[in-house]
Amino acid sequence: MERLDDAAELRAAKALAHPIRTDVLAHLRAHQRASPHELAERWGIPLGTVSYHFRRLHELGFVQLEARTSRRGAIVHHYGLDVAADETLRRMAQRALRRPEGPPTTARAVLDATALAALRADVQRLVARMKELEAQTITRAGADAAPSPGVAVELLLSVGRDAR
Repeated sequence: MERLDDAAELRAAKALAHPIRTDVLAHLRAHQRASPHELAERWGIPLGTVSYHFRRLHELGFVQLEARTSRRGAIVHHYGLDVAADETLRRMAQRALRRPEGPPTTARAVLDATALAALRADVQRLVARMKELEAQTITRAGADAAPSPGVAVELLLSVGRDAR
């Protein structure tokens, strides 16, 4: 496994260490500018939580304060994505996509009909989650982004009679 020895990449790893921060970065990539207040309302998350993650991204150099506006006696901060920091994220992603992910995960089990039905339901949930992650990947890439090679993930469930 490659080590993150570049200070910018280490900061990027910290920026991506929480799903709210990755969502903030994806939103800013798609919409150029946002405030913690706006995203807290949109996502149904407490303002303090979203503000914390914006501050953390600002400390790490991934977002820049672009404007302050007054709203009902409060100051609303509007942030934009730092272009150089975003390029670091893209460079990390490209390097990660070139690296093989390792051998496939395999397992074998003999199940009765009840267990098989439960397993199929679990697989359906996993497939739905894969589709959610794929949609998030597309959103992060942006509508105007050129297609880039991704990591193909294929899930296969083979069911047959036990030959033991």
